[in-house]
Amino acid sequence: AVLFTLEGQVNVELLAGGVEMATGIVEGNTRVLVYSMVDGAEIAAGALIVTSGDILEVEAADYFGSALNVALKVAPTDFALHQNYPNPFNPATKIVFDLPVSSSYVLSVYNITGQKIAEFTGDAEPGTVVVEWDASSSSSGVYFYRLEAEAYAATKKMVLLK
Repeated sequence: AVLFTLEGQVNVELLAGGVEMATGIVEGNTRVLVYSMVDGAEIAAGALIVTSGDILEVEAADYFGSALNVALKVAPTDFALHQNYPNPFNPATKIVFDLPVSSSYVLSVYNITGQKIAEFTGDAEPGTVVVEWDASSSSSGVYFYRLEAEAYAATKKMVLLK
């Protein structure tokens, strides 16, 4: 069985076959239990439910009630470049971005004069990517970082304080 806790009151659709679903509202959040009462049956890996809600927690147990480790990967629905953290930073910061599909990406860091001083490239599966930039050899100041992936491009500002 797998128990999902979703933020707020949201609609949920069962995708997996051969299992049942029960839903309810607890403390304002939607709880969804996906289960099978067949001895020895397994809930297949992959997509179990579809919902517009944000997943707060997932718990799983086998037929005998023993807890199972749950690997949950929620793919983002849109490309997004997030604000780096920490910001301001010294000497390293993390730059986070979302890829809704498998993509090649180029993440470039520019100084205030527009000179490219660092570049990170890669191929990633759908999900959230975290790149750490160590600016210990750079001077204090304002920097810009730009993400290009598929047809998406975005730029944000960050501050290095030494």
